[in-house]
Amino acid sequence: MLITFIIALTSSAAMAQGNTSPKQPSPTSSPRADVLCDKDEARCLRRLASVAKRDGNHLRLKLANGQTKTFTTTQAACKANLYEKCLVYRLAGITVTP
Repeated sequence: MLITFIIALTSSAAMAQGNTSPKQPSPTSSPRADVLCDKDEARCLRRLASVAKRDGNHLRLKLANGQTKTFTTTQAACKANLYEKCLVYRLAGITVTP
């Protein structure tokens, strides 16, 4: 079974242009999606509590092999307008392929 997390990353170029909304995957692009949360990460985290957690700037995902992968938003760089270092991660969904 393959589990794929859908992580939205706002790029530094989008931040520089004032666009903080990452492009969302269309439902047709991932027809086997178990959970697509659109822009509501809190809803996604509640539905996926057994495999996804948010601790401030850290998004932690439990992988199929039991390890944890952490994605860290660089909030300080974003606030300081250091767009080349500004990364914003948000959980947008999960797909499962048998």
